[in-house]
Amino acid sequence: MPDLKDVQSRHNRYIDSLVASFERELSAIVNIAMARTQARLTESLSLADGRIARSIGNARTLRKLDAVLLEEMDRAGYQYLLSEFVAQFPGQLPYFRETLDILSASMKTPLPAVAFGPRDINAFTAQAELAKDGIAAAVEGIAARAKSKAMLAIGGAPFSELVGSLAEAVSSSLPQVVGLAETATATHYRVIADRGYRIIEAETPGKLKYSFEGPLDKLTRPFCTRLLKTRRVFSRAQIDAMDNGQLPNVFITGGGWRCRHQWILAG
Repeated sequence: MPDLKDVQSRHNRYIDSLVASFERELSAIVNIAMARTQARLTESLSLADGRIARSIGNARTLRKLDAVLLEEMDRAGYQYLLSEFVAQFPGQLPYFRETLDILSASMKTPLPAVAFGPRDINAFTAQAELAKDGIAAAVEGIAARAKSKAMLAIGGAPFSELVGSLAEAVSSSLPQVVGLAETATATHYRVIADRGYRIIEAETPGKLKYSFEGPLDKLTRPFCTRLLKTRRVFSRAQIDAMDNGQLPNVFITGGGWRCRHQWILAG
């Protein structure tokens, strides 16, 4: 039987692969959308010696830039990519099942069976939809920033400068979207674990304890480092009282954005 470190390692690779694929496909979609948006701007804007003229028509065109960019992203497959990405979140459930099997085998009294009911499934679905909405909002924010950059070009800026500023605004914002996607993926697993452990807590006398597990390397932030190095176990109440300085509900959000760690039942 594999051990917990093996399961955690495979789970982390699953998340890394899922997020890396999302990043590659999102980048390709953005490149296509930017090229199409640039072509539409070329057709719509009035230029004088390669510069954007100050005109009502040009102002109207640039005010619609965010909508045009989002439209072109949808045409390039963005909505499909987002739906397919969050649809893979439940693929993490087997890692939790494996974890429970290993924990149960190591205990004198096996853990009670964990069967997720309709309310649990609804909670998983709701978290995935929230993640989808959050990522979509972040992309809308990128389009809004691109529009703000574009509005500064009215009145004589070279068209090439406009194109360059739009590309910079979009490319510099993509890591935020990818980070949100990675956070949402790990959070989904913690939602699964939270519901599963609550089922066990309800059927197990006494207060259960949890340990904080995962990698300790140069990417590990101070909050997670402290928990990993103490090697202590904590009750649910103690975990609920913690503050990672970024996101509420430490049992589900761990150390915050892009956290790669999990709470594991310690008995």
